[in-house]
Amino acid sequence: MINNIVSFLTASRMKHLYRRADRTSFRFVCTLLTSMSMLWVSCDWINPDEELPAYITINDFQLTTDYTTQGTTSQKITDAWIFVDDEIAGAYELPAHFPLLKKGKHTISVYPGIKMNGIAATRVIYPFYNPHDFNVDLKDLETTTLSPTTSYASFTDIPFMEDFENAGSGFAATSKSDTVLLKSSASEAFEGKASGHIYLEPGRDIFEATTSDAFVLPKSGKPVFLELNYKCNHPFIVGIMANESQISTQVPVIFLNPSETWNKIYINLTQEVSSHTSAIDFSLFIGVSRDDTYGVDPDILIDNMKLVH
Repeated sequence: MINNIVSFLTASRMKHLYRRADRTSFRFVCTLLTSMSMLWVSCDWINPDEELPAYITINDFQLTTDYTTQGTTSQKITDAWIFVDDEIAGAYELPAHFPLLKKGKHTISVYPGIKMNGIAATRVIYPFYNPHDFNVDLKDLETTTLSPTTSYASFTDIPFMEDFENAGSGFAATSKSDTVLLKSSASEAFEGKASGHIYLEPGRDIFEATTSDAFVLPKSGKPVFLELNYKCNHPFIVGIMANESQISTQVPVIFLNPSETWNKIYINLTQEVSSHTSAIDFSLFIGVSRDDTYGVDPDILIDNMKLVH
C-alpha cells in the first residue's frame, strides 16, 4: 500500500507539488513519505511472520461398554478437552475444528466432556470416562482428524443399573403415589424391548418411587453421578434419599423439563451425598406431581439409569 502511495505521488503529482509549493513544503512531503516507508519496514521488523498453526478436527466420541456390567453405550459427550503433552490446550464443543500452534511429534490426549446436569454453563470432563491418547506429527496448515473412543475407567463402580429389560424393576412406589411404574411398548422404548413408563391418567396426580435397594456411596467430595435417558411432556424430579439409622431424608436434586425427544443427562449427586455425613446409605427417587398449567396428562419415559461413582 505504501509503495502505491509513493508511486502515485511521484508519477503524477510530484511536478505539480514542486511547481506550486515552496521547497520547505516539498521537503516536508518527502520527509513524510520517507517516514511512512520506514514505519512500514519497522512494522515488519517488529512483527515478523506469525507462526503457522496445524489444525485438528474431531467429529464425535464413541463409547464402548461391557453391557453386562456397564450397561448401554448411550452417551452425550458434547465436548473434547484437549491436552498436548499433558498441558491443557483448550475445550471445544463437538464437532470441532481448531488450530494448534504446535509442530512435530506430540501426544494429544482427548478427554470426554459433558454438560453437567444438562447445563451448558457447567461443562466438565466426565470423571468416569477414559481419555484417548493420540501420537501425532503436526505440520503447518495441515489438518489431522482424530476419532476418539472412550470407555469407563477401571476404578468406576456402577452399583445400580436399570434398563427395564427384565421382569419387574428396581423401583417401588411409595405410599404417596397413586400411580405405579409401568413398562413401555417396544415401539416407545429408547432401545431394547421396553423403557420405564410413568403415566398420570386423569384423576391421578402423584407418582413417586424409590429404588428397592440402598447403596453405600463415597463422600468427602468424591464424584457420584446418575446417568439417565428420558423423554417427557411434563417436568419430573430426580433425587436421593439419605438414610440414617432412624430416619430417611428426601433430597431433591434436579427438575427435568419437558423434552419431546429422548435426551441423555448426567446428574451430579456429589454435593448432596457428601453433605449428608451421617447417612448410612442412599436410595434414588423419582417423582412427578400433576401441574395443570402444562395442559397435559404427565407422560414420562425413562431408561438406562446408572448410578456411577
